Amino acid sequence: MASVPGLKPLFPNLMRSRIPLAILSGVIIGFSAPPFDAGWLILVGMLPLLIGLRGATSTKQAMVLTYVTFFVLHIIVTYWTIISPDWYLRIAGTIFLLLDPIMFLIPVYVFRRVQRAFNENIGLFALPFIWISFEHLRTFGDLANPIFTFGNSQTYSNAILQMAHFGGVLGISFWIVAANVLLFKLYSFLSENVQQARSRKIVVLVFSYVLVVAIPYVYGYWTMAESGLDEEDRPSV
Repeated sequence: MASVPGLKPLFPNLMRSRIPLAILSGVIIGFSAPPFDAGWLILVGMLPLLIGLRGATSTKQAMVLTYVTFFVLHIIVTYWTIISPDWYLRIAGTIFLLLDPIMFLIPVYVFRRVQRAFNENIGLFALPFIWISFEHLRTFGDLANPIFTFGNSQTYSNAILQMAHFGGVLGISFWIVAANVLLFKLYSFLSENVQQARSRKIVVLVFSYVLVVAIPYVYGYWTMAESGLDEEDRPSV
């Protein structure tokens, strides 16, 4: 297949190294998940993958990049199953490690199809909705596995958990993907308009990203102050 209409490779030398971008994305998202206390990392975790996907020249390439990202994520989060002394758990863990990342090809495939049908901006606008729809479907049946729901990366942040009052864990996932989309838009504009680094659009994108990231924290800390909850009062995982 041809590349998505209207999408130009950014930084051609970097695009020839798309697999490292996918690995980097998997590492960042992986270390944002419990039990690691670094949930903020996921606010930039999708950026390398989105950069790689933009440079992908076919759906096959996009699917490979996506698989690599989530394979790395699965290794980081579920590594203990494949090193278990229990052979049954080790075999089951290995099968799960190899097969479950395939599920994540679904939202990325839909995302690419939306881009093809319309354009890059509409695809990016739709991505948070596509992602939480996928995560919602993953809560049903034998394939349910909420451990990989992006919103669960904020387990240790009492401030961000206050957002669950409005949209539950999927609302937090929506916020995470939307923040990554804005960061990708900022990257894209800077890549194509290096000489306009101080332009109004750059200022708007930077302000939008900071605002989207900051508002939940401000609301969360305000709510915690009102209820007497401390950030150190954390759940155990």
